[in-house]
Amino acid sequence: VAGSTGSAGSSRAQLYYPTAMSVTKNGTMFIMDTSNYRVLRWQVGDTLGYVVAGGNGNGGAFTQITTSYGLFVDNQYNVYVSENANHRITKWLSANPTTGVLIAGGNGAGNTAEKLNLPWGIYLDSTGGLYIVDRGNHRVQYWAYRASFGLTVAGSTSDPGPWSYQFNNPTSITQDIYGYIYIMDFTNERIQKWFPGAPFGVTVAATNMYYPYGMTMDPFGNLIIADTYYHRVISFGLTCPAPTSTTSAPATQAIVPLCPTATWNQTSTTIAGSISAAGSTSTLLYFPYDIDFDAYGNMYVVDYYNHRIQKYPFGVYIGTTVAGFSLGSGGSRSELYYPTSISVSKNGTMFILDRSNYRVLRWQVGDTLGYIVAGGNGNGGAFTQIGISYGIFADEQYNIYISEQTNHRVTLWFNGNTTVGTLVAGGNGQGNTAEKLNSPWGVYVDSNQSIYVVDRGNHRVQKWGAGVNGGLTVAGSTSDPGSWSYQFNNPTAVTLDQYGYLYILDSGNNRIQKWYPGASYGTTVTSGSLSSPIGLKFDRLGNLIVADTSYHRVVSYSVMCPATTTTTTLPPPQTRVPLCATAIWNSSFTMVAGSTSSPGSTSTLLSSPYGLTFDGYGYMYVIDYGNHRIQRFQQGSNIGSTVAGLNPSSGSGRSEFNGPSALYVDSSQTMYVLDTYNYRVMKWQIGDTIGTVIVNGRGSGSTFDKIGRSHGFFVDTNYNIYISEFGNHRVTLWYNGNNTAGLLVAGGNGQGSTAEKLNSPWGIYVDNTSGIYIVDQGNHRVQYWPSGASVATTVAGTTGSVG
Repeated sequence: VAGSTGSAGSSRAQLYYPTAMSVTKNGTMFIMDTSNYRVLRWQVGDTLGYVVAGGNGNGGAFTQITTSYGLFVDNQYNVYVSENANHRITKWLSANPTTGVLIAGGNGAGNTAEKLNLPWGIYLDSTGGLYIVDRGNHRVQYWAYRASFGLTVAGSTSDPGPWSYQFNNPTSITQDIYGYIYIMDFTNERIQKWFPGAPFGVTVAATNMYYPYGMTMDPFGNLIIADTYYHRVISFGLTCPAPTSTTSAPATQAIVPLCPTATWNQTSTTIAGSISAAGSTSTLLYFPYDIDFDAYGNMYVVDYYNHRIQKYPFGVYIGTTVAGFSLGSGGSRSELYYPTSISVSKNGTMFILDRSNYRVLRWQVGDTLGYIVAGGNGNGGAFTQIGISYGIFADEQYNIYISEQTNHRVTLWFNGNTTVGTLVAGGNGQGNTAEKLNSPWGVYVDSNQSIYVVDRGNHRVQKWGAGVNGGLTVAGSTSDPGSWSYQFNNPTAVTLDQYGYLYILDSGNNRIQKWYPGASYGTTVTSGSLSSPIGLKFDRLGNLIVADTSYHRVVSYSVMCPATTTTTTLPPPQTRVPLCATAIWNSSFTMVAGSTSSPGSTSTLLSSPYGLTFDGYGYMYVIDYGNHRIQRFQQGSNIGSTVAGLNPSSGSGRSEFNGPSALYVDSSQTMYVLDTYNYRVMKWQIGDTIGTVIVNGRGSGSTFDKIGRSHGFFVDTNYNIYISEFGNHRVTLWYNGNNTAGLLVAGGNGQGSTAEKLNSPWGIYVDNTSGIYIVDQGNHRVQYWPSGASVATTVAGTTGSVG
C-alpha cells in the first residue's frame, strides 16, 4: 500500500527505512520515512505519497527534521514528530507543511524538566497535552499544552532497570479511555500499564520478544506488538475477569474520625517487638525509630539497627522485611544504612529516610531495591545534598519534606525532581530566634502547606507558613526544657488530628502531649513506661502508636470516647453581665478576701494586695504583693489557694516572685504576672509549681532588651504584652513569642510633663484601635497615646496639679 518492495529511495513512490506510522479512520496513512527525513501522507490505492513534514534533508532548522522514530496525527491531520536526534517534538500544521513549530524539548539533550534525550514514541491526549517516551532518560514526560517543561509521569529519570518503577529504553506509548498509559519497555521485553504520576507500573504483557519497537491497541483492546528482530507481529488478547477476581487488591480501610471527647488508655499494648529484647528475627526489632500505615491497615516499622523496614498486617505480630534485606548496612539501592523515618502512601509506596546514606528512597513493596528521590550526593549543606536527618513527610503529590538535623533546616523535594531541594524552613544557621532552627526532628505538613517542625534542640514546635521567612512557636517554651505542661524535653515527633490539635512525642519526658497550636500549655494524653521513644503516628482507628525505641518495641495506646458529660471538663464559662447605663455603686462595701489591718500569710489573710482580676468561671485572683504570691478565691469563699509563687518569701527562681504587682488571666486560666523586682513577666499555668519567663528576665535596664521597675501591664487578644515601665518613664510592647526586645510605643523621652513624656507611669489599658490609656502617676493625669503617635493627649486629670 506504500513504498516499493526491496527498493529504498527518495522519490515520492519510495520509502527509506520507515519506522512509524499513523492511520486515520478512513485509511489515510502518515508514514515516518526516517532516512529521508520526512513524513509522507499516503492514501491506500495511490502509487505515491506527498510530503507533509520535513523533506529538506537532515537538520535542526524548523524546515527540517532529523532522524525520527515517532509521530502522532490529530483529528485535524496536524502531524507531531518526535525528533530523536534533535531532542525535540515539532508540530506540522496540515495547512502549512513547510515549517514545524516547537512543542517540547529543543533545549539540547539532557534530563532536566525542560529537556529531552533521544525521544521516541508520542501520544496526544484530548487536552492537547503530549506524552513523550523520553527514551534516553528511561522515562515518560507529560508536556502540557503550551508548557515550557515536562513532568515525569512514569519511569525513573536516567535510572534504567527492571523494577516496577523503571524502564529500560522504552519506545512506544498509547493510552486507554480511563487515562492509563501503556508503554513498550523495549529492553525488558514487556508492556507496563501506568496511571500518570503513580509511583510504579504494572506488567500487563511479557514474553520472549526480540527488540520490540512498536505497540498499539486495536479496536478490541488487544495489545499489538511489532516484535522487530523476530520479524513478526504478535497480539496479546484482552480478557475481562469479573471484578471479584482474587488478583485484585484488598479494599482500602476508611480512617475512623476521632471523636471530640477522645482520650487514650494509659496502659499500652505491645503490637510489634518485645520489651527489652533486641533482635533481628521476624518477631523482634532493634531500636525501632518510626512507624506509618498504608490504607489497607498494614503497619511499617523503621527497624533502625537492623537496617530494614518491617511490615505488619493488622493484628499480626510477625513482621516481613519489605526494604533492606541484608540486615547489614550498605550504600547500594538494595540496602539501608541506619534508616530513621518513613512515610507510606495509601497504596503502600514507601518513602524511606536513609540517614547515613544521606538520601530518601522510594520503594515499592515487592521490589528488591528502591530508587533515590532526594539527596544521595553525600553529607552536605548544598541544596543537592541533605545532612543527617530524622524526619520526613510525603504529601499526596509525593513531594517530600525533609527535616535536616545537622543543617538546621527543612527542604522540599518536588515529585519528579531528584536533583535539588528547596528551602522551606530554617536554613539560617543554628539558633533559637524565629528564623532559625536547632537540630529539627519530626515534621508534619497540613492541608494549607503549613509546616510543623519539631525544633528539638530548642524544645519547641514551630509552625512555618507557606512562603514565610520565620516560624511561630505553637507549642513548648523556647530553649527551656522541663517537665511542666508548657515545656518539652527533647521532643521528636508531631502529628495532627482533624480538629487541629497537635500531638507531640515528648521523648525526654516519656509522654505524649496534646496541644492546640498557640495555646499556653499542653495536656498529657499518655504517659507510661516508655524508654526514649522516637516515632509517633495515629492508626486508622485513632489509636496512638509509638516507636518505643530503647525498649525495642512498638506500642499502642487505644482510643476511648467517653460521654461529653465527663466530669474532667471545665464548667462552662459564666456570661459577663453588661453594665447598665445608669450604674451607681453602693457606698458600703463587703469584704471578700483578707482581714482589715491584719496582714498575714495564711489562706484567709493577705499582705499588701496590689491588684486582682477574674477568670471566666468566677474565680478571683489576687496579687498578694507582700507575700510574693497569687491567691485564687472561689466565688463566695474567703479562703484562698496559692496558684503561683509557692514560696511565701521573695526570690528570683521560677517558682518565686519578688514583689508582683500586676496580673492577667486568660480564658484557659493561664496567668500572666508582672514580677516587679525581678524585672520580668511570667506565664504560669494552674497546677504547675513553676512559671516560664516570657518578657525580659535579664535584670533591670533601659535598653530595649530589658525593662525597668514596672507596676502595670496589659495583655491583648493576641497575647502581646504592653508594659508600663515606671522607672524608665515609657511603655514598651513585647510581641507574643519574642523575648528578645521590646518596642517603644509611648514615652521614652525622659521624665517630664510635656505631651511626649511620661513621669512614673503605672496602670495602662489598650483599646481596640491599639490606642493606650496610661495612668501617668507622677503627673497626676491620664494620657491617651494613639497607635503610632509620638505624643499623647491628656484625657483625665490636670498635669502637675494634685487634688
